[in-house]
Amino acid sequence: MDINALYAELLNNFIAGTTFRKKGAVLFFLGFPGIFYQSLNNSGIPSLTGKSLHDHTGYCDYRKIDAAEEIDAIQRSEGIRWAYYEELIAIADAPGEQFSYKGDIIVVKNNIFDKYYPIEVSGGPKIKSDLFSDSNITKYIQT
Repeated sequence: MDINALYAELLNNFIAGTTFRKKGAVLFFLGFPGIFYQSLNNSGIPSLTGKSLHDHTGYCDYRKIDAAEEIDAIQRSEGIRWAYYEELIAIADAPGEQFSYKGDIIVVKNNIFDKYYPIEVSGGPKIKSDLFSDSNITKYIQT
């Protein structure tokens, strides 16, 4: 079984075992690897806005997020939709915006990692070693 098929099976099992299917929900995913988001794009579960918000690695390109579009999409949302956690941040941070949504808002957090999440970094060995040195990582970990 390849990783995409595994993610698809896990998603279907997760959704099948919940009660929010009946009234609808937006699942905001936090802290998953890029390939997981690529699998979500191919899962048949529609994204919240229907727009392509990912970069070449599958991660969210937050520069493509428009808070007004996000709010409009969540208000019109029916059934089960998925979104990046960054989209929820944009909705929550929209100045003066209020919205009504009758479904559930669910944050699905990758619980394999405790204090930080894996990200794919483009660049040579020097950039990666600087970013991921123990001193830099411990500087940003919240305790």
